[in-house]
Amino acid sequence: MAGRVQLVKSIIQSMLTYSISIHYWPIALLKALEKCIRNFIWSGDKDKRKLVLVSCKKLCLPLNQGGLNIRSLINLNNASSLKMCWTFLHSQKSWASLLKERVLRSISTIQHHISSSLWSSMKEEFKVITENSIWLLGNGENINSELSI
Repeated sequence: MAGRVQLVKSIIQSMLTYSISIHYWPIALLKALEKCIRNFIWSGDKDKRKLVLVSCKKLCLPLNQGGLNIRSLINLNNASSLKMCWTFLHSQKSWASLLKERVLRSISTIQHHISSSLWSSMKEEFKVITENSIWLLGNGENINSELSI
């Protein structure tokens, strides 16, 4: 079993981590992948389900807390989308400027659909970031009245 856990952590999750950092994955697909990973760890076969006494949430805990230090793909997907949205809002690169022109209207976002793989992964996270961000004024000399999260 220890070999299967190591295989999942070093090979399967590292490949998925890279892909998730670039693209937003549908939750249903991530749940199916996590199910295959759990089945593989416990039974050695991704299709064979085995009765276990440890919850999946416990598997995802760090080793020092009694878990197996396996990352939750759903949490990783959400964190990656938050990071991409934060980078989008603060970047001056051409991809961010172009996307800002397409989706930002004053301090809100567009409500209609556009064809963008980046925006589809960030649109839900945009609301989370704007609701949990504050202005740090410093001495008050340089304040921009536009959205500058």
